[in-house]
Amino acid sequence: MFIEKDGYYKIDEFEKHGVMAVFTGEKLGNMSDFVLNAASAKKNRENFLKEMGLEKRHFVYARQVHSAKVVDIDQYDEKYFYDGVDGFISSRGDIVVFTQYADCLPIYYYDTEKKVFGLCHAGWKGSFDGIQKEVLRLMEETYACSKKDIIIGLGIGIGPCCYEVQEEFYLQYKERYPDIYKEVFLKKESKLYYDNEKFNYLVLLQMGLPKGNIVRSNMCTYCGGNFYSYRRQGKDAGRNGAFIYFK
Repeated sequence: MFIEKDGYYKIDEFEKHGVMAVFTGEKLGNMSDFVLNAASAKKNRENFLKEMGLEKRHFVYARQVHSAKVVDIDQYDEKYFYDGVDGFISSRGDIVVFTQYADCLPIYYYDTEKKVFGLCHAGWKGSFDGIQKEVLRLMEETYACSKKDIIIGLGIGIGPCCYEVQEEFYLQYKERYPDIYKEVFLKKESKLYYDNEKFNYLVLLQMGLPKGNIVRSNMCTYCGGNFYSYRRQGKDAGRNGAFIYFK
């Protein structure tokens, strides 16, 4: 489950295995260099990393572009900033992986046997294009991970209570995902709403992830009150931060 502590949420099931999967809220400030004030964002991250005792770790992040591109940060990699990347995997204990959000969905991964973690930024576009599957594919291909050993945390992003979409959006999912699209759209008073968390959940089940291995937040960045939300705040929205690392 997602447990709140001092302005951030952590996933209990990951921490039990020695991995911190964390999501920061508005209380800890904007975490992204690419919106608002970059110097302030850097300071907010530094404060958080210091609070968590992570000052000496290598900080890995990217300029995200809503792609399905995922990279492996292996033991020989000395590059810690990536342009045009939306997901990472690694087995390294000397890094902190960071991604940023303002309604999109973070997805956390950890293979409890191979000791490999992953994190990706899954907005509707990345989700639609299969970034959740790409992380799994890369973990299996690079580290021989097995789905039965992988635990996954979904969230926190905008919920179906607030994610209104148009008919064209709906029709794209109907065409590409005919077997599950009906389960991820709600109709209320002639308006359509999309459930990005549930969509990723159903795709992961189709990929062979055991149901019991997936933790869901069921929280909403738009109406939850504790998070930055682009749909609610527009261009003035900061970014919530997702972090994953070994304790």
